[in-house]
Amino acid sequence: MSILDQLNPQQREAATTIEGPVLIFAGAGTGKTRVLTHRIAYMVQEKQILPEQILAVTFTNKAADEMKERISQLIGARASQVLADTFHSVCARLLRRYGEHIGISPNFAIYEGYQEGQRANNALDFDDLLFKTVELLESKPAVREELQARFPYILVDEYQDINYAQYRFIRLLAGTRGNVCVVGDDDQSIYSWRGADVRLILSFQKDFENTRVIKLEQNYRSTRKILECAHHVICQNETRAEKKLWTENGVGENLVLHQAVDEDKEAEWVAATIVRQVQKSGMRYGDYAILYRINAISRAFEIALRGRGVPYQMVGEMSFYDRAEVINLVAYLKLIFNPSDAASLRRIINTPVRGLGSNMLNCLTQVASEAGVTLYEALPLLADDSRLRQAQRHAALNFYDMVEGLRKDAEQMGVAELVSRVLDRSGYLKALRNSKRAEGAERADSLNEFIAGAVKYQQNAQEPTLGGFLKRLAPLADTDKPRGLDNSVSLMTLHAAKGLEFPVVFMAGMEEGICPHKRSIHDEFELAEERRLCYVGLTRAKHMVHLSHARKRTIFHKVRERQPSRFLTDLPQELVDHSGVSAYASRVRVRRNTTSRAATYADVRETAGGSAPSKAPRTQKKAPRVPGTPVLDRQAAEIFHPGTKIVHDDWGNGVVVSISQDGTLYMLTIRFEKRKHGVKKMLAGHPKLKAR
Repeated sequence: MSILDQLNPQQREAATTIEGPVLIFAGAGTGKTRVLTHRIAYMVQEKQILPEQILAVTFTNKAADEMKERISQLIGARASQVLADTFHSVCARLLRRYGEHIGISPNFAIYEGYQEGQRANNALDFDDLLFKTVELLESKPAVREELQARFPYILVDEYQDINYAQYRFIRLLAGTRGNVCVVGDDDQSIYSWRGADVRLILSFQKDFENTRVIKLEQNYRSTRKILECAHHVICQNETRAEKKLWTENGVGENLVLHQAVDEDKEAEWVAATIVRQVQKSGMRYGDYAILYRINAISRAFEIALRGRGVPYQMVGEMSFYDRAEVINLVAYLKLIFNPSDAASLRRIINTPVRGLGSNMLNCLTQVASEAGVTLYEALPLLADDSRLRQAQRHAALNFYDMVEGLRKDAEQMGVAELVSRVLDRSGYLKALRNSKRAEGAERADSLNEFIAGAVKYQQNAQEPTLGGFLKRLAPLADTDKPRGLDNSVSLMTLHAAKGLEFPVVFMAGMEEGICPHKRSIHDEFELAEERRLCYVGLTRAKHMVHLSHARKRTIFHKVRERQPSRFLTDLPQELVDHSGVSAYASRVRVRRNTTSRAATYADVRETAGGSAPSKAPRTQKKAPRVPGTPVLDRQAAEIFHPGTKIVHDDWGNGVVVSISQDGTLYMLTIRFEKRKHGVKKMLAGHPKLKAR
């Protein structure tokens, strides 16, 4: 039996088109990995290409391991001769072998630096490592030519996720021969915050002449109704390659739309629906996934699932109550409730940073031991301690005074108000909001959701007290939780769901300001990515999709009216069951026969989570941009010149060192003021980059 027998015609074409540049658009559930591995097997077995001449790169160790395993199943021991690995591992290997040409020692110190940086920001330091490899290939023609001869056949997985450094790496290795095959789906490009640029896959045909374009559109995962709904969402994006998934699977059931009174009722409906279906249909808890745009809203679902004894697992993230920002806030509350809690004091005395580090804590411990008092009681005793600098003594007393003030507040105000006061007086929330780290805003969202939980406790408890609230949190924050089991409901963000599939998917929090995220509503580039996120969520489902949103959501300690996500209006209404939507929602629901969607959001009031779109949505999508159409940064490039001062949303201030054109792309070399960011290369049209 031929290794190609189990491939459909489009997959077979993709697997057997070996020479020249090949762009494979592989839609969700179309068998992308099968095509890649069968292509390699075909090259080795049928075309007699030496396996050591093949380079296959992907993004994660998991994907690389899966690729190696599947290749091994097809061609046996010869699979080990194929260099199939992550960008990081391939670059590390090349730098070990050739790094001395650009001053990198054989012991590979740069690798250690990359790992240290990775803990803070994986993508940035990943780029730093790649830049050294690109520098090697650009500056040493002999090395470049040697590697081009060694790897005449290159395959790249998940090409929609590459950044500019990875693009340069591939282009330099491909050389003039251009036997490079890339596989990806621009409709699933959701990592711009990590440096990925969807324009790179869309401009592939321009960068590599005579590209063969192959589209994998037969979906093996979802029902027809799910695919039709997903297509109606994604086709609203203007800049995309035109394609439409189809399937020989059954028609399937309508999507279900549910509107809840608030976030807790939404979570209770999801949990109750899962339990009911498991009991009646014989499905397993492991068949279900709850997807959401932001981590913060997982709190309500964890509580609802626990309340019904439903096992669950957090995929790609921590439980809400295990997150550092939540643990820190709880530590503040514990210290206010019990000043003798030394563990809580140690945790938050320098959170946010107050100059009260380990040296000060050692001194405090010694003073407490000598005086026979608790750590908290020892704080005022540091006022005249000569072992500490004046600034440290001052900071220690300020911390003590702050906690004392909060203890008095706890006697007079409700729990929710106290939590808000703690975040304000401590400066913790402000520090997270001002953080340049990408996750700072998300952590602030988690604290917002924590306050919402405090509000709910205050509303429902007969005698709400700080002690009662902490007692209620204890079982949620312990380690004896019904999660992490084989047969358990999966909770995850839409980002974490990419590449996964489930029989039944719940997409929760489908509201303006959540999905799409409030930061993207007024930015067309970011809004397009939010739409792709929604598309990714829909295409995770095999048989059934449930969509839910809340009429009201507690934001800090105020209840805010919410509006349904604009993405819900893109769905063909005849394929959506609205039985769970009240008459209220019908005012903002769009039917496909209306002539304009402007009325949908005409009465949307600005809320803490988002506001009405600045212009009425389109009634018809514009012609999509097809691969090969130039994607230029020319207009942006005219703004930037060597010496131009810039500001980046995440990395802060910098200055343009140089600008260069690479095919259709304009690239800036920027030196950032903060040493940890150093010199970076970025596309001139990057949405997070602005001139000062």
